[in-house]
Amino acid sequence: MKTLFRLIHFTLPLWKEMLLALLLSVITVACAVGLMGTSAYLISYAALQPSIAYLQVAIVGVRFFGISRGVFRYLERLASHSVNLRLLAEFRIWLYRKLERLVPAIVQERRGGDLLSLLTADIDTLENLFVRIISPPITAFFVTMGMFFFLWSLGNYPAWIYLIGVFIGGVILPAGTYVTSRRAGREYIHVRAELTSRLVSTIQSTGEILLFGIQEPQMERISSISRGFGNAQMALARVNGFGSGATTWIVNLTVLGVLAASIPLVREGSMSGVLLAVVTLMTAASFEAILPLTLTTQFLTPVLTAGRRMFAIADAAPQVNEPAHPAILPVASGIEINGLSFRYPDSPEFVLNRVELSLPQGKKIAIVGPSGSGKSTLVNVLTRSWDYSEGSITFGGIELKTLDSKDVYSRIGILAQSPVILTDTLRRNLQIGDPDAKDGDLLRSLENVELGAWYKTLPQGLDTWLGDRGVKMSGGERQRLAIARLDLRNVPVHIYDEPTANLDAITEKQIFDLVMKREHGGSIIWVTHRLVNLEQVDEIIFLEHGRILERGTQTQLLALGGRFAEFYEIQNSWLD
Repeated sequence: MKTLFRLIHFTLPLWKEMLLALLLSVITVACAVGLMGTSAYLISYAALQPSIAYLQVAIVGVRFFGISRGVFRYLERLASHSVNLRLLAEFRIWLYRKLERLVPAIVQERRGGDLLSLLTADIDTLENLFVRIISPPITAFFVTMGMFFFLWSLGNYPAWIYLIGVFIGGVILPAGTYVTSRRAGREYIHVRAELTSRLVSTIQSTGEILLFGIQEPQMERISSISRGFGNAQMALARVNGFGSGATTWIVNLTVLGVLAASIPLVREGSMSGVLLAVVTLMTAASFEAILPLTLTTQFLTPVLTAGRRMFAIADAAPQVNEPAHPAILPVASGIEINGLSFRYPDSPEFVLNRVELSLPQGKKIAIVGPSGSGKSTLVNVLTRSWDYSEGSITFGGIELKTLDSKDVYSRIGILAQSPVILTDTLRRNLQIGDPDAKDGDLLRSLENVELGAWYKTLPQGLDTWLGDRGVKMSGGERQRLAIARLDLRNVPVHIYDEPTANLDAITEKQIFDLVMKREHGGSIIWVTHRLVNLEQVDEIIFLEHGRILERGTQTQLLALGGRFAEFYEIQNSWLD
């Protein structure tokens, strides 16, 4: 129940809207009960053929309750769905903010499809929180109490029989439904997440699947998961069907019981015979508030399971601890690294070991080394994706750990090996760098990265759709677009993490020359394992096993004849 209480906590800011929706729900059912009662009274009393004057109140009552029921039902739906949609928005925003703190660790540990299922399907499941879980029991309680006291005013036995029927149909049966549907409900959520994850990974790997001819095994896995998902849905449907049928029996038995208990009261003269039909039909109508309780318990398990999945991720400890009182971001942007050591959680070995590095403003350096030497890890630590365990990093003379991550991001721009191109227009992709950039700024940025000729071929200019993750662009065009986006940010430190790893030699040189000739007045960190075109940087840092083995210009390192020269000769011999 801890999960349920945490979910309910999200509803507290909406208590006014919820109270209105609950009030409208109670009034709607009360109008339905009133409609049945006045209708029964009108028909029963009319059978005695009284003067029409005696029927006027009942006639007006039927009209009033009939119209009011439709109006209040409509208003109740508006109010409850407003609460629902606002709750879903709150859940998504809250979870996204939690996920922001966990990047990149959460991305490395979980499949993208699982996160997608969490942000979409699981959150959508939580739409049942108010409409299916919170509202029905409260509405049922007030309607039951009202009906009970009405029957009590006519006679004890009908009231107690009604209460027993409500207890069986509103408590015992839903409790049994909850117990029998728990396993199917949990299975439904977990299998749905697995199915989403598998489908996403299959779509993303379609090329490889076709190339290696493994369509059949892949489809069999998806079919197997789909069958499991269908079985879970069928199990829930069976429980729902049984609950609906059993509830109908309980309603009918309760109505018959109230009727049987009321007949002696009519014979004794303590109840008017006209009220016999009124009591019977009002009892039946009041169960409109009890019927949803079976669905409440059936939806409870999926909602709790989705909530647990959401909280399990949201409660994970972030890899970067934000300072309680962040230091003021300095004007200067020079970076100094002293004795930096870092290791990933649960790993005994240091990925970075006693790293020393100086990057004054305006300096261009290259960090090179074999795969696994710690280059990308150093970039992640510099951008506060991970917190370092030993040593010091200062940014403009201020310790990096004392700065807010958002302040650090406002001074550092990074271009990754595979830059993210949004499935959107060219304009939207460029505006990631500067959301307020005008069309003229966007076009200048494209010219600066030599994409002017490419831009002129686009059918809709800046509003051209770039396809799924920029599929309509070549690798070089995507990298240039990412550089243009980075330049639009106008930050003092640019980090390029293996930006040319997947490009041919000619395009690689074009990209490198383009970056080096760009004058933005800041510093450049070029991270690569390819030892080409490095004569243009001010200093080369050679990393291996997390340690800086050599440093200097390309000429100095080649003359040294160490590890850099060895790697340089190997790569150039391959090119020859």
